[in-house]
Amino acid sequence: MLGMAVSFVTLFSLAVVLADPPMKCYQCNSAGEADCESSDIEQLKKYVKPCGELKDGTYKNREPIACRKIVQDVEASPTRIIRECAYTGDKNMDGVRKQGNKAVKLTYYQCENTDNDSPCNGVTPAMSSTFVAIVCGLTMFVRL
Repeated sequence: MLGMAVSFVTLFSLAVVLADPPMKCYQCNSAGEADCESSDIEQLKKYVKPCGELKDGTYKNREPIACRKIVQDVEASPTRIIRECAYTGDKNMDGVRKQGNKAVKLTYYQCENTDNDSPCNGVTPAMSSTFVAIVCGLTMFVRL
């Protein structure tokens, strides 16, 4: 019985560690990184970075919920593309426009990753929950 309990704890710990890798998103700004404007995954690969918890501000300690792409148009300036981790808003946003002062127009796109190594902006991969379900199922099967 003790051996089974140790096995369960070990499997559960392994599942938690493997099932929740940090979310990765493209993180760049075309103002200083010209390739950030590209839609070519090969050019964007160098901008794949893990998203961490926010360290300060209103949303301190918040985990990322999605990846975000912002298209920023400012009158008399080149269009900028900003790719980042998203900590607020809807997980799936497709072209939500916001108007600011001085002819500033922002268009937001937010999405959940299906593959953590290939960000959609371009969240936790779907495989994570599948892995946890399999481990739980196996554990219950072993108990029978």
